[in-house]
Amino acid sequence: MIKLCACLSSMHITKLSYESTAVKWGVFFIEMVLLIFFIYRTAGCFLIIKKRLPARIFLAAACMLLGIMVIILSDMDNLPPTLLLFTAAVWLSCQGSRLKRISMALILAGTVFTYNALIDRFFLSFYPAQAGLRIICAFILYGGARRLAPEHDFELTGTLWKILLLLTAAPVGIVLCTVLLSRYAPFRNDVQNVSLLGLALFSFAGLLATTALLARWREMEESRNLLEMNQQYYKAMEEQNFEVRRLKHDLSNHLQTLLSLSGEEKNHYVKQLLENPVAYKTMRYCADETVNIVLSVKASAMERKQIRFDVNADISQTLPLEKPDLCAILGNALDNAAEAAEAFPPEERYVRLEARYAKGMFVLKIVNPARDNRQKEAPGIPGTSKKGARAHGYGLKSIEKSVKKYDGKLELKREDGRFILFLYIP
Repeated sequence: MIKLCACLSSMHITKLSYESTAVKWGVFFIEMVLLIFFIYRTAGCFLIIKKRLPARIFLAAACMLLGIMVIILSDMDNLPPTLLLFTAAVWLSCQGSRLKRISMALILAGTVFTYNALIDRFFLSFYPAQAGLRIICAFILYGGARRLAPEHDFELTGTLWKILLLLTAAPVGIVLCTVLLSRYAPFRNDVQNVSLLGLALFSFAGLLATTALLARWREMEESRNLLEMNQQYYKAMEEQNFEVRRLKHDLSNHLQTLLSLSGEEKNHYVKQLLENPVAYKTMRYCADETVNIVLSVKASAMERKQIRFDVNADISQTLPLEKPDLCAILGNALDNAAEAAEAFPPEERYVRLEARYAKGMFVLKIVNPARDNRQKEAPGIPGTSKKGARAHGYGLKSIEKSVKKYDGKLELKREDGRFILFLYIP
């Protein structure tokens, strides 16, 4: 009887132990999934993650390791390799400048390491509480990042990234010294360690907010520059159109002058009139006068560059777009197409434009020749081929900004020796 009771008691204890282990594994699985989701999405708020599946898997694995890594004071085995792995994952799996990727990797990793160190210092022996606090902190981090997040493809100047990287060195240094060098500073107590880690956590939060504010300031500056450029572009078109009207108005005076000149003087006078760019007539391609002006000016410019310009504009009424925006879209798109076509021999130069406005939708497609042997562009705005790339590239940005203003979509692709710009605006 005693043996039977002992056997039943042993079976009961084994069952409880098995159930406890199963619960722990279940909690660990939930913790791992949620930490991957929150940290991965936080990184996506500030960085463009590459679309390739291996890159995404590598970054997700690094986020998992970063989130679940136990950070114990005076333990030198966990923090350094995890920091290096997460930085490498951001470097290889995300797009952007080198300084941007390094800065954001250090800020994100430092933030997670700091709250993990605080949690593990007091709740390491209470696993469910430890897991719950990590999930809550990761959720707060993601919520704050999502609220502060700038435009998905933001980029700061190299100088600003260097300043942010320099500011990041201080809290990262505090975390590394507090965690790795605690055994060499026995005079520090828990209050001092927690105060240092809290200060570092506050600094990382400030750096994230500063990054978002700088990105928005940069976006506003670019928007102002694009707006001024569009207005100047439209103003130039208006002035040229005014000159055309003035030239037509003065035609009778020119004819009277020609009658009074001798043969040689008459020829010289006519040549001067023809060399005036406003002497080219405004072609009527469609019912929108702004479209006609832009296309006429660009057709004259392409003719001088020996570029064949084919136009099919099915627009039967005035487009419901602001004139500066419409002028910027057409003018910049055609300028870019003509610049690309000019790099080819004269017999291979062409620009084809198709435009249509029907059922409340404006559709534009522009095709020009492109080199097949060029390196494939990343999704989005391709880089400029001009010298001094930082000073250029505003043309496509201006088009994209104007298209987004009307909730439209811009698509750029290179195929079969052609570069195609396609956009539609509802």
